[in-house]
Amino acid sequence: MKLFKNISGVLSLIFSVAALALFFVVPYASVVYGDVNEAGRVGAEFAFGVDWSNGFEGAKSSHVLFNIILIVLTVIFAAVSFFWKKAKNIRWATVAFSFITTIYMLVIACNPAGFLDLQGLIPEGKAAEALKVGITPFLIFAGCLLTFVCSSAYLLICDKIRVLESNGELLPIPKRIIRFLRDYKGEIKKIVWPGPKAVVKNTFIVLMMCLLIGIVIWVVDFGLKALLDLIYVK
Repeated sequence: MKLFKNISGVLSLIFSVAALALFFVVPYASVVYGDVNEAGRVGAEFAFGVDWSNGFEGAKSSHVLFNIILIVLTVIFAAVSFFWKKAKNIRWATVAFSFITTIYMLVIACNPAGFLDLQGLIPEGKAAEALKVGITPFLIFAGCLLTFVCSSAYLLICDKIRVLESNGELLPIPKRIIRFLRDYKGEIKKIVWPGPKAVVKNTFIVLMMCLLIGIVIWVVDFGLKALLDLIYVK
């Protein structure tokens, strides 16, 4: 079991690094403009607003930049969780960030034109005529997805080993989740819901308090403004 744990940990780190590397080494999309048939740019150029071939500064694509930041955090968490054996909570962070990155990257891959700032990376006086997107966004999505799968497996295997070493004192994660849901369901049944009259009464009280607080804030604001006007006039 420890072998599978190490394999899943290494794979989660490898896939996350590979997904990050694709932003810097493989053409992300090609922009057609003017006399240039294809100006292929890597994802980092869209993210940082720089054409590395001529140093042209352009507008940044905040969506691609944010996705790179998410993957960088995923790589850091994957590395820390694998090399630092006591980093139990970091394993959860790796799973969470890899899941968020996977969903976010899928959205971008399905509609890349809506998330790329084309004009910001095209020389002045030129107009973008077309956008050709290759398979790179989907490869990055696949890398993020595999990172999520491997990091989840790493988390579950580490938890399973911890449960076995506790001699039955601890429950595995799936059973802990089931117990939490059962307890949550039991607490929900204890809730006493108010009737229609109570809802109307409480709503009226809340609205009156909001109105009263709004009036107080307005009076204070009006008074301070008048005082400042007198000070500045003098």
